[in-house]
Amino acid sequence: DAYGSPYAGASSFAIDGRLLDPETLVAEGLLSPEEGRGEDREAILSLAAERAERGMLDVYLADHPLTASYCTCAGDEREVYRRALCQYALDRAWQDLHRYAGERGVMLIGDLPFYVAADSADLSLFPSAFSAEGEVAGVPPDAFSPEGQVWGNPLYDFRRMREDGYAYFRARLSYLLDRFDGVRLDHFRGYAAYYAIPHGAPATEGRWETGPGQDLFSALSDLLAGRLVIAEDLGHVDEETAALRKATGFLTTRVLQFGFLGDPGSIHLPYRYIEDTAAYTGTHDNDTLQSFAAAMPEGERRYLLDYCGAPTEGDAALAAVRTLLASAASLTVFPAQDLLGLGGEARINTPGRAEGNWAWRMTDGQLTALESGPWLYYNRLYGRK
Repeated sequence: DAYGSPYAGASSFAIDGRLLDPETLVAEGLLSPEEGRGEDREAILSLAAERAERGMLDVYLADHPLTASYCTCAGDEREVYRRALCQYALDRAWQDLHRYAGERGVMLIGDLPFYVAADSADLSLFPSAFSAEGEVAGVPPDAFSPEGQVWGNPLYDFRRMREDGYAYFRARLSYLLDRFDGVRLDHFRGYAAYYAIPHGAPATEGRWETGPGQDLFSALSDLLAGRLVIAEDLGHVDEETAALRKATGFLTTRVLQFGFLGDPGSIHLPYRYIEDTAAYTGTHDNDTLQSFAAAMPEGERRYLLDYCGAPTEGDAALAAVRTLLASAASLTVFPAQDLLGLGGEARINTPGRAEGNWAWRMTDGQLTALESGPWLYYNRLYGRK
């Protein structure tokens, strides 16, 4: 969307056109090198689309009907072909990247948002998948937002979905797994129970509704078999959600930062991790570890530093990374900001705040600074290589 949120995409079956490198179109012969360096992206893409062979784009749209629904909903013919060219070029570039990674033993994990945006092309493509009850998605009050959050996403009609074998979720998952080797299921609790808020009401007036549960994952088992699947089961996880996660065999999620909020019995403390865990120092919703440690009360900060064996606050990020690598978790995940030891200026998202998110980018220099040697050493040291 206008704020850059990946949880408010225009379609589940298209790639954001802002990710397209104009050099790709230069390589295709659709732009000159000078044109590719232009600052007006809209003009650049329109120019390339005018030069592209319409027949080729028509074939692409015919072969990718779900993506075509996003392109054709633009209405204006020039915009339709501009979008089609973007998707054609992005698809090829992504598959090249995916292949390049695979040849080097690197897996790519995608993210499947539980909800889609209210103006997503998905609603017109799969109208029966969405509820017409006039309620929207959100969450009740929690540690991130004391008043809860009204997300505003349309809710699903799981009863009608069940009748067609969950065709909508099958289509979304198929699109994603064609481009990734594994998937993180965002807001996993929604599959067990989701929070419905009357339109226009505050989050505190919402109520929990029963989700599709194991029935959905049984219907999608052929797609998920043998895949790495991470259940984002954070926040308040009730017994039903925990039982569903365990029944599916998906990895559970733990966040080191949550283990140092004053609860000595927290399941997020590394010594309590079980093997089927994906352990993060922090997710996209957390502050960077360095900034988190700096803002902690003195007693909790001292516990974090002592637990991770960090001599000083400045050593917190690297010490926490090593602590997770040494844990029983079968998968450890580290934001680049924590590997680089960056502060709060590099935070990617603050939940409940619309503006000022999703803008951080890692520079070439920072990427180069992440030398592979030390990380290979730590992986070997802790039995991960």
